[in-house]
Amino acid sequence: GIWIKEQARSSVEQNEIYGNALPNLCISGSAEPLIRMNKIYNGKQTGICVRENGSGMIDNNQIFDNALPNLYLSHTCTTVIRNCRIF
Repeated sequence: GIWIKEQARSSVEQNEIYGNALPNLCISGSAEPLIRMNKIYNGKQTGICVRENGSGMIDNNQIFDNALPNLYLSHTCTTVIRNCRIF
């Protein structure tokens, strides 16, 4: 999968992210990425995990069929989620 951490401000757009043993996509360590127009599915754990002060924008993604929650946000996150299909 993809792990964005340590204040990274990267962009992940128009990908298929699936079937990973750990979270398909993890945001942590005050990272602020833009996650847009991805298909995130069939992970062995969470679809997207945001923790440890992760933030950024999760926009217009399809997140589905992951073994654990499709989207997990810890209490220290300030992530904006919009226009996503989570099922």
